[in-house]
Amino acid sequence: MTTNGHALTPAHVIDLVRPAARPSPARGHSVVVTGHHGEILQGVFEDADGGVHRGLVTLRCPLFASRATFVRDARPVRPVDGGVRVYPPTKWKAARAAELTLDALGHAAGGTLTIETNTVEGWGLGSSSSDVTASILAVCRAVGGDLTPSEVSRLAVRAEGAVDSLMFDGDAVLFAHREGRVLERFAKSLPPLAVIGVNPAPTAPAVDTLELKPAPYPPTSLPIFERLRDRLRRAIETEDAELVGQVATESAIINQRYLPVPHFDDLLRVARATRAVGLQVAHSGRVVGLLFDATSRGLAEATARTEHLLSRSLPAHRRWRFSSHESCAPARVASA
Repeated sequence: MTTNGHALTPAHVIDLVRPAARPSPARGHSVVVTGHHGEILQGVFEDADGGVHRGLVTLRCPLFASRATFVRDARPVRPVDGGVRVYPPTKWKAARAAELTLDALGHAAGGTLTIETNTVEGWGLGSSSSDVTASILAVCRAVGGDLTPSEVSRLAVRAEGAVDSLMFDGDAVLFAHREGRVLERFAKSLPPLAVIGVNPAPTAPAVDTLELKPAPYPPTSLPIFERLRDRLRRAIETEDAELVGQVATESAIINQRYLPVPHFDDLLRVARATRAVGLQVAHSGRVVGLLFDATSRGLAEATARTEHLLSRSLPAHRRWRFSSHESCAPARVASA
């Protein structure tokens, strides 16, 4: 991360932090999965049969990523051997995902899993989702297995209880994150957005997603979220960045009731005082993104003014920049 006035660029994304204790070098398979920057929309939505599900539309971010490297054991695992060893040991969700993947693919061998990441935990940037997704895909490469994105998402949910849609490439999706199920695949990806990311309270305690209870949306909120879904669908079809920003802002305001973001009103005032099309939040963390139409002629002036106002309004914040249309492929595979 960088301090006020300095922006991260995609070149920093693979400057991943290695665990202090690493296994001895061995030939393995690595997969890199980029994280996200919270949500454009999150709420409750109907499926094609009228069932109601919690769902979200994720804003991918190329600045943050996890690399999982899996080295398969040569011999089958006995029950007492413990399956997968993980470095660092705190990445137990990733280890659980690797074990579930080996089991799903019918392999008795265990192995060694190493996670390298530059994502800060507890900020809402999808750290565990990128760890878990990368681990599942690394195991698949190591044992020659093949899983669809839907199968990967269901394994990821089993490993951590809820997961973001990082395994799906291409078009934007409305994703039931506690079920690993796509509720709707939109016609296109999100229109190009320039984003100034902000953590308004970087020294505040991190959000513990394991302790975070689902937002208690009342039944009356369903038609509200469905209207936002319809507007987002139209915004994506017409590549209307301004309408995307309006949807994201309304979703953020609604969800502020359930997991308040520090200094949210100040951030909203900054967005409205500049040419930002809106703002979005990480509903499981503290991160906020001020959104701009990346094709706007006045983009440089607008973002400069925004950064000036942020420095005046929130002197202790951390911030960075990225563009939504930069490369955010769900996985890059290589031999380690």
